[in-house]
Amino acid sequence: FDAPAGTLRLDLRNAADAAAEFGADLIHAHLLSRDEMRSAGSGGVPGVATIHNSRPGWPPGIDAAVRGDVALFAACSTSVEDALRAAGAHVPVRTAWNGIDVAAFLPSEARRIAADSMRRAWGFHGDDIVLVAVANPRPQKRLDRLPAILSAARERFSPRREVRLVLCGDDASTAPGARECVMQLKRGIDARGLGPHVRWTGSVADVAAVLAASDALVSTSAHEGLSLAQLEALAAGCAVVATDVGGAAEIARANPDCVLVPEDAPPEAYARALASLVPRPHPRAAALRDAAHWTRATMAARYRFLFESAVRAASTVAGKGVWLVANNFSTGGAQSSARRLLVALHRSGVRVRAAVVEEDEGNPTPGRRALVESGIPVFGAPRVDTFGERHAVSAILERIAADPPESVVFWNLRPSCKIPLADALWNARVFDVSPGAMLFDSLDDFFAKPHPGLPYATPRDYGARLAGVIVKYGAEANRARETLGAPVHVIPNGVELPAGVRARCPFAAGDTLVLGTASRIHPHKRLEDVIEAFRLVHARRPRSMLRIAGGVETGCGPYAEGLKSRAAGLPVEWLGDLRDLAPFHLGLDEFVMVSVPPGCPNASLEAMAAWLPVVATDVGGASEQVVDGETGRLVQARDPAAMAEAILELASAPERIEAMGIAARGRVECGFSLQRMADRYARVLIGTDVP
Repeated sequence: FDAPAGTLRLDLRNAADAAAEFGADLIHAHLLSRDEMRSAGSGGVPGVATIHNSRPGWPPGIDAAVRGDVALFAACSTSVEDALRAAGAHVPVRTAWNGIDVAAFLPSEARRIAADSMRRAWGFHGDDIVLVAVANPRPQKRLDRLPAILSAARERFSPRREVRLVLCGDDASTAPGARECVMQLKRGIDARGLGPHVRWTGSVADVAAVLAASDALVSTSAHEGLSLAQLEALAAGCAVVATDVGGAAEIARANPDCVLVPEDAPPEAYARALASLVPRPHPRAAALRDAAHWTRATMAARYRFLFESAVRAASTVAGKGVWLVANNFSTGGAQSSARRLLVALHRSGVRVRAAVVEEDEGNPTPGRRALVESGIPVFGAPRVDTFGERHAVSAILERIAADPPESVVFWNLRPSCKIPLADALWNARVFDVSPGAMLFDSLDDFFAKPHPGLPYATPRDYGARLAGVIVKYGAEANRARETLGAPVHVIPNGVELPAGVRARCPFAAGDTLVLGTASRIHPHKRLEDVIEAFRLVHARRPRSMLRIAGGVETGCGPYAEGLKSRAAGLPVEWLGDLRDLAPFHLGLDEFVMVSVPPGCPNASLEAMAAWLPVVATDVGGASEQVVDGETGRLVQARDPAAMAEAILELASAPERIEAMGIAARGRVECGFSLQRMADRYARVLIGTDVP
C-alpha cells in the first residue's frame, strides 16, 4: 500500500519531538514494542497502542507495559483484551473491533460476471467448489495443513463435485519463516497430487475479486487477533471455516455462515464443516450479519471515542468523593433514595455531585431543585431524547474529568448511557446500583439489540467494567452476581426517622379502621389488588376506609380512571402527590402495600418509621423489612383475599396494631435509617466511614 499523503517517515528516536512539534494530542502506536512505545511517548504525549494479535504475536514487552509507557491498549477483539488482562496488563484495555470497507465486497451482477471470468481463467468449472485461503505465508497461518484439508473435502464431495483451492498471498515474501512455509505447502500439494486443483494468485490488490470467485474461505491459523479476511469473505458472500482462535468466535456469534473448528481439528472436521455450508450451488448474497459492527466508519468512531478518553484520562488527577449519574430526580422511590443519599453524604462531609440525562436545564424537577438548595451541584447533560446518548455521555465525561471523583455511581440510569460511561471511566471506580428487577430487565432489553461498534454482548461484559454492584435487598445478590459477574454489596434503602413518639391515639375495637398506601399511580404498582382487598375488608367491616397517596404517572391517566371505577361505591380517598407524608401516616392504623416491582420499597420503610404496622405482599425485599407477625404481615402476591384476611386479623386485636407499630419503628432505627444507609455507601464508595 502506498503511504497516505502527509505521512512523515521517522526514526522512532525522533517521534516524540515530531509529535510535540506537530502539536499532537495523542500518539497511536501499531506493532511497537514496549521500549519503542516508551521512546515515542517520551515527550509527554499520551499514547494508544493497538494490539492486533493474540499473545504469541505480541511485540516484545507488551505484557510488562505500565501506564507510563502507554495510556491505553486498544485490543482488536475481546479475546485479545481478555489475553491482555490475563497477562496482568497494568494499562487500561478496551476493545476496538477491526473494520472493513463492507461495500467494496458486496455481491453484485458486475462482480458475478467478473468472478465467472476469473474462475474460467483458473480453469475451474461453474459447479466446482472453490476454497480460498487469504494469508501471507507465516508459521502461525499453518498453510501446510491445507493440502490435507483439500484432500478430505474432495473425498467428501466426490464424485458429485470437484473441490479446488486458491492460495491468495505473497508467496515471494522475504519475511522470517515465509520461504519455509511456502516450501512445506508445495511439498504437501505435490505429495497428494493436488497440483491440478490448486491455483496461486500471489499478492493481489483486489482481494474482493478473488473472494467473489470463491465459495468458502478456509483459515487454519494457530492464533489471530480478529481476521479481516474472515470479515471480507463473509461480506463477499463466502462461507468461512476457521479455527476457533482469537476473535473468530466474535465474528461467528452472529454469522451462521462462519463455522469454527478446534485449533487442532483434523482435516475431516474442516470437510464436514464445508459440507454443511456449501451443499449446492446457490445465488451469491452477502453473508455478513450485523455488518454495522464491522465497518471502517464504526471502527473510526470507536477509536475517536477511545482517543478522546485517553486524552481526557491523561490529564485527570486523583479524585475525591462521588459523582452520581441518574436519568432524573423526578418523584419515585429510586430517585428519592438517591436524593436522600446525596444529602446525607453531603451533611457528613463527603464531596458529592450529580448528573442527569433526562431533565431540561430550564425546567428542573423538584428533586433536582432540592439538591441544589442543599448545596449539591447537579449537572444537566444534553437531554438524551433530544440530542442522543453520544452528546450526553461526552458532556458528562468532560464534567467528570474537570472534577474527578474516587467513585462514580449509576443510579437507575439507562443502559445506553451507563455502558459507554463505564467504558470510558478509567480513573474512577464505577458502581451500578440496582433499583430491583428493572436493572436486569433493562440490560436484557439493551443487549437484545446490536449496538454497532460497542464490544459488549452480554451483561457480564458490562459487569467486567464495574468495581461493584449495589443491590438493595439480600435476595437479589445472587442474581446480580450471576448476571453481571462483579462484586456485590447489599445496602438497603434508608429513611429519615420522624422525631418524637407516636402522636395519635391507639386504635380501638370500635373505631373506623383507616388503611393507607402510598404509591405512584402506574400499572406496575398493581393498586387494583389493594382496592380489591379493601372491598373484601369493607364487606366485613363497614367502619373502614382507604386512603391512597400518590400522583398519576405520565401516560397512566386511563389506568388511574380504571382504578377509580373499581373503587366506585367504596370509601376511598385519592390524595394525589403529597410532598410531606407525615400527616398522612399520622391518620392511618395500618399501611398496605403491594411490593411490585421487586425492590427495597421506601413506602413501607417510611410507614414503619411512623410507627405503623405494614401488610405487604411477600415480593422482593419486603420480607427483609417486614417481620411477619412482629412488625406486620406478609401475604402471597396477587391474592387480595389473603391481604384482606391479614388486615382484618390485625384490626381484630387492636393491641397488636400498637405493638407491631412500635416494633416496626425499632426495626427501621436499627437497620434502615438514612444515616446507616449513608455510612454503608461511604464505606463502599470511598473506603472510609463518614466523619
